[in-house]
Amino acid sequence: MQRSEKGDVMRGLFLKRFLALASGLPLVFAVSALSPGTPSARATTPDASGRIAFSRVSPTVAGCCDIYTIEPDGTGIQRLTYGGTGDFPAWSPSGRRIAYSAPDPRKGIAIWVMNADGSGARPLTHPGAGFDQHAAWSPDGERIAFDRTTHGSSWVDIWIMNADGTGATRVHRSGMQVSWAPDGKRISFEGFSFSEADLGIWVMNLKSGSLRHIVSGSTGSEDPSWSPNGKLIAFSRGHQDGAGLGPAGIWVVRPDGSGLRGIARGRYWEPAWSPDGSRIAFSSGRSGFEKIWTIGANGDQPRQVTWLANAPDLNSTWQPVRPR
Repeated sequence: MQRSEKGDVMRGLFLKRFLALASGLPLVFAVSALSPGTPSARATTPDASGRIAFSRVSPTVAGCCDIYTIEPDGTGIQRLTYGGTGDFPAWSPSGRRIAYSAPDPRKGIAIWVMNADGSGARPLTHPGAGFDQHAAWSPDGERIAFDRTTHGSSWVDIWIMNADGTGATRVHRSGMQVSWAPDGKRISFEGFSFSEADLGIWVMNLKSGSLRHIVSGSTGSEDPSWSPNGKLIAFSRGHQDGAGLGPAGIWVVRPDGSGLRGIARGRYWEPAWSPDGSRIAFSSGRSGFEKIWTIGANGDQPRQVTWLANAPDLNSTWQPVRPR
């Protein structure tokens, strides 16, 4: 997929999983090494962090994806949804529930929530013929942000609702892929507009509504993820494979827009921090189809987590804690 024109960017980004992937488009990229000379063997040391949830694209079901969880060392994989009924998982702060996107029994794509073992699934939103995607829990677990595309509209807007699905309110026009700051007072998101000036990574103060444009969109910047200590925002750059997008890979930046630096160059995207901030999970086509990997926060020690050869794995999210 290429960013040949703004209209394609708009439609391509919000449908890039449910439509493009379900249509069977190839997702094999030539990827340079994360850390030259570092072995890419399966990790064998158990990780103390919680499980990683991710979406697996079905090679046979036209509904796109199902949600799985796995240990960070690649063991103990568990399937939570079936029949192409789960995408964009997001762990609750307690680690006991997962919000995600799935077809609404009424119509469209809704935000759902289920228990960590896949039980108790129920829809929280009913967008009609629209799309609700990219759920993100507030740090206190009381609210969920998501982005909504209304049927017939080219806009993708940011909404926030209570964790039980009530009180949904639009908080920003033209944005998607929210990540909450650990203080719960700010969000980062990907700008989404026909205007080049509006693309890139933004930070919004939820109380005042003030906005700060911290990363330009001219290099395809997206997928923001706030670090657990609140000092950095990781994001992917050059996700769409096109000319003129600049250096691709995983980058980090401070919330004020300073300190921009790349930590992994290549076709890597969708970063998600580990609970202790020491590692970042991401998707990469380094071994063929997209798979889930993790890497040290400084760009060292890459580890491949998922391995199934014929299905892309995407949209990883790291369990904040291990419930007892």
